[in-house]
Amino acid sequence: MRVRIVIALICLVLIAGCTNSGERRKQLGTLVLAVAGEEVFAGRAVIYAADGTFRLQSLITRDLSCRGRFTFRARRAKFTCSDGSEGKIRLYLNEGVFGEGFGTSSFGAMSLVYGHRIDQANAALPLPEGLRLVVVDGEIRLAYVQPEPKAPNQINLVDSVCLQLAVSGHCQSTYRSC
Repeated sequence: MRVRIVIALICLVLIAGCTNSGERRKQLGTLVLAVAGEEVFAGRAVIYAADGTFRLQSLITRDLSCRGRFTFRARRAKFTCSDGSEGKIRLYLNEGVFGEGFGTSSFGAMSLVYGHRIDQANAALPLPEGLRLVVVDGEIRLAYVQPEPKAPNQINLVDSVCLQLAVSGHCQSTYRSC
């Protein structure tokens, strides 16, 4: 009889350890990149079955960071930043654990991608003119991108005017590209 009571107590303790109060949920970490107004953020999200949390660090304003929560069921995310700024995002889940989000923030319109590679994020996000996300020594950074050189048969308006002036013999020193 005592053996049965001891076994029953052990079973109760084991079952109690499996309840939600002490349960460790399965989680997945993924990359999050965002553009809000003129700010560009990089960070990580911790995704559980249907919700999660995220942290973002500005790549432009070094002391600016944000943290938030999201739920896939409601397709919504909310966040607050260290300077008091806040925002709301509508999430769109693609196949697997990657997707996009669009919304508003104190910084302006916001676009967000999660689970994307850097090249996919560069294509999907409205980054400020001349900037691209790159990975340097394992860290995500912003890099200035040189405009692509024009093809030899392409002439812009300034070159066209200089070319006409040079051909006519009227090229002056004010036209430095002549």
